[in-house]
Amino acid sequence: MAVNGVAVNKANHAVRAGDIVVVPQSGWQLTVRVVALGVRRGPASEAQALFEEAEVRRRAERPAWEPLLLADED
Repeated sequence: MAVNGVAVNKANHAVRAGDIVVVPQSGWQLTVRVVALGVRRGPASEAQALFEEAEVRRRAERPAWEPLLLADED
């Protein structure tokens, strides 16, 4: 996870309105902009109004394993 381009290791990192947050999810990368901060823990519809989805894209990571390709020697 990264906030404003800086890697963050803990989920409880403080954010402010206007911050850009990049969250890796499986093979995808979700980028959102924080619009406002919530004052209470409420329903999902309320939480969705607190951020704007900026980008969703497939992460360009190498697979955990790479097949070994052997050329046939004749």
